[in-house]
Amino acid sequence: MSGILRYGLFTAVMITLLIFSGCAENDHDEDPPRLTATVELSGTASYATNDLSAVITISGQIEAGYGDLEFESDTATVTFGGVSGGAPLLDWTAAVTNLQPGSNIIVVSASDQIGNRTQVYLNILVDQTPPTVSVYQILTPTSLLSQVIGGSVEDSATLTVDGTPVPVDQSLWEYPVSGPSATYNIVAIDPAGNYNSLLVPITVDPAVPGLSIHPPARMNATYNSLILSGTRGGVAATDILLVFNPFLTATATAVINSATVADGWEVTLTDIPAGITLATATLYNSAPAYNSATVPVATTRIYFDISGPALTAFSPAANSVTASPAATVTFRFNESIQLLDNNGFLVDPATGLGNLFALTADTGAVVSGTLTYDDLTRTATFAPDSDLMPGAIYHAVLLKDDVNYRIVDLAGNTINNATLTDWTFTTAAQ
Repeated sequence: MSGILRYGLFTAVMITLLIFSGCAENDHDEDPPRLTATVELSGTASYATNDLSAVITISGQIEAGYGDLEFESDTATVTFGGVSGGAPLLDWTAAVTNLQPGSNIIVVSASDQIGNRTQVYLNILVDQTPPTVSVYQILTPTSLLSQVIGGSVEDSATLTVDGTPVPVDQSLWEYPVSGPSATYNIVAIDPAGNYNSLLVPITVDPAVPGLSIHPPARMNATYNSLILSGTRGGVAATDILLVFNPFLTATATAVINSATVADGWEVTLTDIPAGITLATATLYNSAPAYNSATVPVATTRIYFDISGPALTAFSPAANSVTASPAATVTFRFNESIQLLDNNGFLVDPATGLGNLFALTADTGAVVSGTLTYDDLTRTATFAPDSDLMPGAIYHAVLLKDDVNYRIVDLAGNTINNATLTDWTFTTAAQ
């Protein structure tokens, strides 16, 4: 379904996402009209839904005094809703219906009476595919009353276990469980609202030998050895069998009995091949009474993390020209981060990031405010103490380190950027 809807509004425009602008050859007005357009409920230039029958409202602002406002889509139907308000800015709305699976591109165009023109592209995504979710780290049956289960999920999805939000770090998740036998409900929901769920039963039986493997921490590429350990539950060290894929060199299984670790085992992995990023360790009880080495007791994954964290999203967007003066500044990391002080001790990221982030006006004035950090979404938010100046240019800067703090991931890798990450945006004029 395609079509162009054109409305003579005698307007110019202001925009959230500027994709294209141009102007006609003339001696009087070479400024293309400015246009704003957003998808309601999302606050961005893209929106996802799983409902083909949804009615999506798009809206924006247009300056009084210019010509045409047009809507074009090859897949959906756009119905103009009209304008309201008064000069200098008019508010416009339109309804998008008859959505098709996949991307529905809406082109919003504004032009003045002598041919200057601006276009904005909005993408409404209809996604009806449930997100993938898996569990690979689990002990059942087990005599242990507590363990950490884990798995993978699509990186854009949110995940809960029995209704409790669980952080997702580069598509991976872990969740501690405890208590008697139970079934856990794992639910993944993607941005379009599709969901997938798994029911994971765990049987706790005191008669089952308490043989387990502890999930190892992510391993920095600069390390050349790693200790893997677990509990024995009375199983002899000679009956503990570890199988690695790909093959990793491991020392003989050692029994641990100390003041802090009782009835445990450990091995040391050495000569780890260069370039390896993932290995699977499978644990077996090779005693004859437990079906030799044919039934695995537990499996865990070892991640060799060779790259540091990076910023993946900014708000206001880099080079935006219509940021709200009342907006907060947010930035999101692609993985969980830690902060180290100059003594090597961990520091609350919300405290340290406030020292590494700065927002300054184009005049050089530093914007005061408060920075918070949410590890669940890996997002930092800077709230200025007062609204920003309208029509002003601002520079946001995040240093990778300073004399007091350093940003690292869970494996100890430093942030990828050489020294800092910076971006610029402009607040909307009023």
